[in-house]
Amino acid sequence: MKDEVHSLRIEDKEVIRKMALDAGFHDARFTDCLIEDHTIEHLTAYENRIQKQDANNGLSWFLKYKDIRRNPHMLLENVQSVLILASVYHTKEAEPYLHGRYCLARYALGKDYHLILKKKGNELLKKINDAYSCKGRVLVDTAPFLEKYFAVKSGIGFYGKNSLVISPSFGSFFHITVILLNLSILPDHPAFADCGSCTNCIAACPAGAIQHYSIDPYLCTSYRTIESKEIFCEKQNTGGYIFGCDLCQNVCPYNRPPAYANFEEYKPSSEIPTNITGPIDRELFERIKKESVIQRVSYEKFNNSINTT
Repeated sequence: MKDEVHSLRIEDKEVIRKMALDAGFHDARFTDCLIEDHTIEHLTAYENRIQKQDANNGLSWFLKYKDIRRNPHMLLENVQSVLILASVYHTKEAEPYLHGRYCLARYALGKDYHLILKKKGNELLKKINDAYSCKGRVLVDTAPFLEKYFAVKSGIGFYGKNSLVISPSFGSFFHITVILLNLSILPDHPAFADCGSCTNCIAACPAGAIQHYSIDPYLCTSYRTIESKEIFCEKQNTGGYIFGCDLCQNVCPYNRPPAYANFEEYKPSSEIPTNITGPIDRELFERIKKESVIQRVSYEKFNNSINTT
C-alpha cells in the first residue's frame, strides 16, 4: 500500500523554505520529480561515452543503477516533490590555502561535505516530518540522482559554460543537498540568468576541458587528480591543483566577491599545511584524510599528483 500524498499550501511551502534557511542553507527550492526526454537522451549519450572510453574505470561507477537515475520513484516510493538545498562551502579561513605552489580545491579543505550535509539534511527532514507527517529521503551526491538537473529545474541556479550550476546570488562554490518528499508542493520557477558572452572559464582551464556548456571529464583536472586510477608519469597541466580544481570557478564573475559558508565544518582542517611544497609523508597524509574527501585517493595517487603537476 502506497503512502498517502499530502498537498501543501503555498504558506506551508514557505514555512519549509524558512526552516531550511534558518538551518544555515543559502537557498531552498522546490521542483517536481519528472525528467524531460531530452535530458534522458543526453544522459544516455554520456553513459555510452563512458562505456566506450573509460579504460581506467574512473567513472565506471556512473554506469551502475541506470534505471534508478531515470526514475526517482525508485529512491522513494510515491515521491512527489524534490527539495533542493544549496550550501556555500567557501570560507574566509580558506584564503591562505589558495595561493601556494600546490593547491587543493576549496571543498577539500574542510570536513567531508557528505558527512556534514547528510546530518543537516536529516535534521531538516525530521522537522518537516514533525510538521507535516511525511516520508522523505536525503541524498548528498552518492545516490544515482541527477542533482544538477533538478537544481537548475528548481531555480537554485543555471547551467554555466563550465557545466556547473551557478546561483545568480552566491555563485558556484556550493554543494547540493536533495530531500525527496511524498508531499505535493508547487514547484518554483527556474532562474532567469545565464553566462551571457563571458568565456572566462573556458580560457582559464589549462587542460582545455571546457567547451560551451559541456566538459570533457577525461581532460578535467578534477577527474585526473581524483577519479582516474592512473598513476601519471608525465607532467600534467593542472594549474597547481593536486586534488580537484577551482580554476574555472575562480574566474567566474558570479564568484566575485565570493559568498561565505554558514557551516563551521567547512573551515580548513588544522592538519592541512597552508603551503604544501612537495610530496608529503604517509603520516601527514593519514592525518589530513581523516573525515575528509581526500580519503577518496590513495597516498600514492596524492603524491603522484604533486610530482606530476
